[in-house]
Order: sequence, then C-alpha cells, then structure tokens
Amino acid sequence: MQKKILIQIFLIIIILTISIFIYTFYFKEKKISKNIKISNNEISAVDNKKINTIYDIEYLAEDVSGAQYLIKSKSGVINEIYESGKSVPSEIIDLENVEATITRKNLTPINIKSDGATYNSLSYDTNFYGNVITTYENNSISSNYLDLYFERNLLTISDEVNFKNLNTNLLADKVEINLLSKNSKIFMNNQSRKVKIINKK
Repeated sequence: MQKKILIQIFLIIIILTISIFIYTFYFKEKKISKNIKISNNEISAVDNKKINTIYDIEYLAEDVSGAQYLIKSKSGVINEIYESGKSVPSEIIDLENVEATITRKNLTPINIKSDGATYNSLSYDTNFYGNVITTYENNSISSNYLDLYFERNLLTISDEVNFKNLNTNLLADKVEINLLSKNSKIFMNNQSRKVKIINKK
C-alpha cells in the first residue's frame, strides 16, 4: 500500500515538473531586448529606432534665386523610426564637426563652424550648437547657438553672442541676419538690459 502511494507521489512530481518546463519554455511570453548593436556596420536599434552612422557628409542645397547652401560634417546619425513593422526614414540628421557656407550672387559668403548641428534634409533648416563661429565680410560672431531658416533667408544667432568687426565688439543675447540684404539686428532678450559695446583702439 505504501509502495503505491510512493509511486503516485513520484508520478505527480514528474507531471508537475514537466508541466512547469513546458509552460516556461513554450507558453510564457519571452522578453526581447530593444538594444541591438552590430559593430561592423555601425548600426544599432534602441527604443524602436534604427540609427545609421555615416561619415564625411556633404549636402548642397540651392533655391530658385541661385543661393547655395553647402554643409559638411565629419560624421552624422540618421534616425529611422519603426511604424507597423516598417522603417520610416527621418529627414532629421544629427551632425558632428560641422562647416557650412551660404553663398549668393554679388554677396560675400557666410561661413559657419560648430561642434554639432541638427540638419533637416527637406527644408534645409539647420540648428547649429556648440562653439559656433560665424564669419562674413569683416565680421566674426561667436555664440552657443545658431538657427538657419533657409527658405525664410534668416539667421538667428543666440546665447553668449560676441559680435566683432574691425572697430567694435558687441556683447548681446541675440543677432538676426537677413541673408538677402546682410542687414543685422542685435538685441537683448530682456528690454531692461542693453547691448554692451566695446570700442577697439
């Protein structure tokens, strides 16, 4: 009698063990990591985004008036967002070590350098950031940020702006430059504060 009970207990233990094994490996939902890195192709997928790193980038844009916008970068990252199982390429490209030139007929080119930039490959609008240096004619402007609105023909330079020319230094919060006329507006964000002017001797 005891032998039968022991056999029954042993069989129950075996059945439970097999059931747990089958549930664990076949029915329980498996967790899939979203962090995938392939070092050979410099491709990774993080939080449903596919990131492509490209090197020695050069984009050239031209409008109907003949104005040209050339932007170069040592490297850049293109994000592709996945929707419904398909990758949708983004028009936004993050660039590093950036140089750009804006040229128009009968006007001096505007040159821009920065540590990084966010470039829109459809509108050509670009947000430069980090040690931004803008030069044209006899003017040099250093700042932390510069926003280029290509279709609006507008440059907006901001944050710790130092505008230098042959005779003067101007310290301000913001500079706006019309790309058609090269006219500039220099001002402070707070109207109670004034632009600081330092005359060179």
